[in-house]
Amino acid sequence: MAAINKGDLSVAANGDIRHVTGTSTHTVLEGHRFLMGLFDDFTATDDDYLDVTNEIIPSARSTDEIITLNAPYNMDDRLIERFYGGSFTQAGGDTIYGGLRIIATFNDSNTEPVLIQNNKLLRNFWGNSLNPLAAEGVTHRFLVKIRESGADIDGRRVRGIAREWGDTWAEFTSLMGPGESVMAFGNTLQDDFNQTAVGTVAGYTGITNSNEGYQQLDLGNGNGDRNYYSDWSRDGVQTLNQLFERAKWLALRSQTEASNADVGSDFTVDNATITGQAQSFAVGANAKIVTRVRVQLKKTGSPTGDMTCKIYTVTGTPLGTNVPSLDSGLIRSKPFS
Repeated sequence: MAAINKGDLSVAANGDIRHVTGTSTHTVLEGHRFLMGLFDDFTATDDDYLDVTNEIIPSARSTDEIITLNAPYNMDDRLIERFYGGSFTQAGGDTIYGGLRIIATFNDSNTEPVLIQNNKLLRNFWGNSLNPLAAEGVTHRFLVKIRESGADIDGRRVRGIAREWGDTWAEFTSLMGPGESVMAFGNTLQDDFNQTAVGTVAGYTGITNSNEGYQQLDLGNGNGDRNYYSDWSRDGVQTLNQLFERAKWLALRSQTEASNADVGSDFTVDNATITGQAQSFAVGANAKIVTRVRVQLKKTGSPTGDMTCKIYTVTGTPLGTNVPSLDSGLIRSKPFS
C-alpha cells in the first residue's frame, strides 16, 4: 500500500477532511491509517487538528473494507473520488459511500461505464479504467454515495450500462452496502449489425419515435393489438437495420457535441452586483438529448456558500436573442460547493 502524503489532505478544526493536492488514489484502509497516524503524531500543525490530546478518535475500522468516520469528521464528494476498495460511513450512519468493483471484458478498451441513480447520470470521473486489477478482470474500483441525510439513495441501487458504438451493450444493477459491491458486466462483443459510421447514423432524419411508453399497437399483420414499449416509424427509405442503428445512436453513451476552447476570458458569476452568467447553445439540426454541460470554474478570494448550475430550454432563437423558459424549462440543476 502507498502511504498518503500529509500535504495531500487537510483536517480542519470542525472535522472537515478535504483534498488539497495530488491525483493519487488510495484504499479506504489507507485513509483510516492516515487519520490515525495524524492522531498519534503529537502535533496539530500543517492544517492538522488531530493529535492524541483530541478526545475524539477520527475513524474506526470494522474490517479492512469498512471504515467509519466518527463525528464531526467527514469527507466530501471530491475527496471520496480518491479512494477505493471499501466504504466510508459518516454522520452517525446518515451518509455512506459504498465501494464499487466493476468486472468486465469490454470489446472496446475505451469503453466507459455509465452509472445511473434515481434515473440520473452520475458524473463520470472514472473513465475507461480506474484502480484496475487486470489479473482478476476488474476494470474499475471507486466509491459511490449510496446514503445521504439519513435516506438511502435509490434504495442503494446503482445501475451500470456499457453503450459503445459498434459493440453489443451490457447492463448490471448492483445493490450496494457497506464494504465493496460488485458490478459484473460480463463481456461486450462487436455488433455486426452496428458497423455504420456514427456520423452517418446521426444524420438519419426519416426515422422517428412517434410515441414513447407502454402501449398497444396493431401492426396490420393480422395479430390485432399487441403490447409494445415504443412506436417507431420510418419513411420507407431507411431499412430496418438502419432503424436499429438509429435507436442505438439515440441511447449511446454521451459524446461531446461541441466545445469552446476559450480559456482567456473571465465572466463574473457573483460579486454582489453580477449574480449570474448564462450561455445559450443549440444541439444541432437533428434532435439530441443533452445529458450534461461542462464549464471551467475558478474562484477569487474565499467565497462561501454554493453555486448552482441550471440548464433551461429557451424561448427565441438559440444563440440569438433568447431568454430561459423559467416556468417550465428547467432540465437539470446542480449545486457546486
